[in-house]
Amino acid sequence: MASVQISDQLLADLEHIVKDSKEFKDVSAYAGYILEQVVAKKKQATPAAASHATYSKEDEDKIKERLKNLGYLD
Repeated sequence: MASVQISDQLLADLEHIVKDSKEFKDVSAYAGYILEQVVAKKKQATPAAASHATYSKEDEDKIKERLKNLGYLD
């Protein structure tokens, strides 16, 4: 397992989030989850993944806007 250095302020912010969370037992679990999400999103954004996309960028933007208007996205 590897370690990552973060600022004291960021650690405090993460501890506050985890304290109020029922999903994550500690900051490491939460940070791991966040990093997994970022990596997955990055993988989806690669040209290889984009070439397999079902929707055009315009279609995706329209869908996201509709979901946002319906309250499903922030």
